[in-house]
Amino acid sequence: RANGDSPCLLALHVGPVQGFIADARRTHDLWTGSFTVAWLTFEALRTLAVTLGPESVVQPHFAGAVIARKLLFREPREYTPGEVLRLPIPNRILAIVPARRAQEIAEDTLGNVGRTWECMSDAVLKHFRAHGHESDFVQWREQVAQHPEIDAVVQPWPATLTEINVLLQGAGDSVRIGAGQGDERPGIAYGRMFNLT
Repeated sequence: RANGDSPCLLALHVGPVQGFIADARRTHDLWTGSFTVAWLTFEALRTLAVTLGPESVVQPHFAGAVIARKLLFREPREYTPGEVLRLPIPNRILAIVPARRAQEIAEDTLGNVGRTWECMSDAVLKHFRAHGHESDFVQWREQVAQHPEIDAVVQPWPATLTEINVLLQGAGDSVRIGAGQGDERPGIAYGRMFNLT
């Protein structure tokens, strides 16, 4: 599948969830903030799924979410607005990507999230202006520029257990993986590589 390439773990984070929670004054504000972060995370997931296929996404399992079935997989069934607005997607993603394209894929994914955020904020600003709110929007632009925090980490998958152990020990992990088993099974370190990434 990797066409001779080696794998990388790509971790993406969209936030800050805590900032939205702290600013919430009503339950509606809390729901809207959570939905906004989930929507931006879905856009990152959609980018990865379109670029590499949905099986590249390790976490979260999003194929069962109504929004994915409707917008990504184009399931023909009609859904109620309430079903579509349930978006149980956490704000952290882990995917397996080809090493040679990992940086490009990360940048494209983060770029799509940023463009989605700009589109959302532009739509809200247009709505405000259409309804007679012509005050100075300097503070609005400052807040939009500060949110969301989006970041990515690309972690190449070492080819041998020896390389994995060197990497993990460099990160402060004292457990040695596969001691006495040789270097033939680097996949047994998956859990620790996942946590490190």
